[in-house]
Amino acid sequence: MRIVLLLVVLFVAAWLPAAVAAGLPTNSTLMLHRRALRKARSTEKPLVPPWDPYVKISVKEMQEYLVLHGTQDCCPSTNITTPITNGKDRDKNSVVVMKMSDSPQIFYELVCLPEVLNKPCRFTDPRVRNQTRCVQKHSYSYAMVHNEGDEHHPRLDYIHVRMGCACEVSPKIPKNNKRRHHHKGNVG
Repeated sequence: MRIVLLLVVLFVAAWLPAAVAAGLPTNSTLMLHRRALRKARSTEKPLVPPWDPYVKISVKEMQEYLVLHGTQDCCPSTNITTPITNGKDRDKNSVVVMKMSDSPQIFYELVCLPEVLNKPCRFTDPRVRNQTRCVQKHSYSYAMVHNEGDEHHPRLDYIHVRMGCACEVSPKIPKNNKRRHHHKGNVG
């Protein structure tokens, strides 16, 4: 124990003047040292991205991933622009989205990444992970539309667009209980 303490004191005594001479505050030097350790650790064993549903990772590995990659979404999404020619209005009726100057109307949509859509949510407790799913959410956006076959009556109305990816947690379904099943010939 004394040898370890002596080594720590010698390390600090050698490191502190070098850090001050380099013009770095000691907190910055510690931070750089931690980053170097993280990089070295990450090259030793690459972490599996936590959205792979077939690989189980521990809470500790999730934390290491977050330290290396920063804040993450449980169900990441991306913005895309989409030309929409047909859609559904608020009443779920099919409508035709009108072209403007021979160009389709363009909509911004926030869509789930393909690698997470309908898969277990990332960064959830392993005990409930199989009860979670990343699902596509929807909202409404204004568009110039008309009913199918009725081009002479255009209107400004809402249409259904993709608008985000969310984590849904379902209740645990109980396993079949043998007491619930009644066999033929048995009474009550």
